[in-house]
Amino acid sequence: MTKYISVLQLKGGVGKTTIAANLAGYFLSKNKKVLAVDADMKQGTLSAWSSMIEDKNFQFGSTFSLDELITLLKDADEKYDFVIVDLPPRLEDLARSSLLFSDLILMPVTTSAPDFWAASDISELIETAKAEKPDLKLRLVWNKFKPTKRRLELQEQVKEMLGHESIKQPLSDYIAYSDVMGMGTWVGAYNHQKAKIEFLDFSKEIEKLIK
Repeated sequence: MTKYISVLQLKGGVGKTTIAANLAGYFLSKNKKVLAVDADMKQGTLSAWSSMIEDKNFQFGSTFSLDELITLLKDADEKYDFVIVDLPPRLEDLARSSLLFSDLILMPVTTSAPDFWAASDISELIETAKAEKPDLKLRLVWNKFKPTKRRLELQEQVKEMLGHESIKQPLSDYIAYSDVMGMGTWVGAYNHQKAKIEFLDFSKEIEKLIK
């Protein structure tokens, strides 16, 4: 059965596409069939990364409208093991439609006030989708994270405010994550051991969530 993972945030610059690309790389390393969907074509970063991937188990698609996205997601069912969707910020109808297909929503946040506000704004959208699909799972992803005392305190405040669970493994602000985006690979195949270890732990946790 195809598993759908959507990466969503109303604010740009939180690492949505980097997470989507590296997750695709992880599942490909497990010999899974993966479709990466770039619904954030104003940015187009996932499409650029995908165009460099040479793997028989990998396909990617780009969508410019709600109808295109729905058609692509419907057609993907049973053809792939995983479909990973990079959603655009600030397009509610597009996001909501993708969420109804999703088995798991990942919402990247950093410990900054604008990210908190954006995550709060999207909570109503998520609750509406969960009312229609009760088994929908959502997890916060702490990205570009540095475990200072202040940031750990802010992390707890955000978790309490939003009421959503988090992926236990946060992702650091390693340069390796941006390096691999320009190389058409993922951190698990790159020579940065710390980034590799943390992303493997991150990906294994997601794999367990959607089994």
